[in-house]
Amino acid sequence: MSHTKEVTKQAVVRSRVIDHQIGHDRDRQQREVQLLILGGAASGKSTFIKQLRIHYGDGFPLQERQRLKCDLVDNIIDAFHTVLHNISELGLNLTNSNIQDTIGKLSQQFPTQNDQTYFKPGHTSMDANLGQSPLIGRARPVISDIPPQFLELWKDQGFQHAFKLREKFVQPLTETEIHFLERFEEISSANYIPSVQDLLHVRKPTVGVQEHTFKVKEFLFRVIDVAGQKSQRKKWIHFFEGVTAVIFFVPLSGFNELLEEDFTINKLHDSLDLFNDVTHNKYLLRVDFILFLNKHDLFLQKLENGHSIRTAFPEYTGEDAVESSIKYIRNKFF
Repeated sequence: MSHTKEVTKQAVVRSRVIDHQIGHDRDRQQREVQLLILGGAASGKSTFIKQLRIHYGDGFPLQERQRLKCDLVDNIIDAFHTVLHNISELGLNLTNSNIQDTIGKLSQQFPTQNDQTYFKPGHTSMDANLGQSPLIGRARPVISDIPPQFLELWKDQGFQHAFKLREKFVQPLTETEIHFLERFEEISSANYIPSVQDLLHVRKPTVGVQEHTFKVKEFLFRVIDVAGQKSQRKKWIHFFEGVTAVIFFVPLSGFNELLEEDFTINKLHDSLDLFNDVTHNKYLLRVDFILFLNKHDLFLQKLENGHSIRTAFPEYTGEDAVESSIKYIRNKFF
């Protein structure tokens, strides 16, 4: 009889422990928010997560900023390729006629890294030098210091003249590339350490899935960032389960830009199609959506320079003012 009572007591204790654990897990789940970050490539998703890390994480300590300098240098090399490509496209010339050999060597050592690279017939030797290395898939060496040959090229008056004409570029520079080229001499100095603001400008496409956690008061935010390239979007469905909300990023400044992976598709048109697809996905019908109209500063700058959202929406009849233009774009999503 006493044995039976002992077994009963043990069962009660186990039951209470289990109930306590269930209650603890329930409380933890109620304080956990899972956010899925969606949007096209270069819409600002990763920059948003960097800002979360600055405000609610470790803020990028010195050692990590030093380690990430190689990504900044990579963006600068891309910028040089873009300027040189446009020098050829616009019929411009470099001042130093002997610098061609330097360009060829740099292009072999640091080839372009576009998703799709090809040589067009009739291109000059400069264009060939700017193409991807003949060794398809060859990766650039990872470096954290800018080679002196790039400084030599930067000081060429023809290169400087082309950079000033960047508004006319056939293949435009990204805002990241412009930011770093404007500060190129400072960045290329010895022992330069990227600032937190530099890291916000660094562009490095998200590869696969990245999960970040941030503690804000009593809540734990689990933020999931997935690659935005068109070829990666079919994989998104694997991360729809258990999502509290989706934050969908739209680059306002993309109204006159094309996708890097498909030069026939306007960035805003792509965002509209993508938003329609995910909001009608059966796994997300009960999930809240937050529409994040991003890159407002670049959007404003473009309107001030005389551009209009009619580039993407010819039917637009309103004024080329900021508020009316944003309102029209926002209404396109709802």
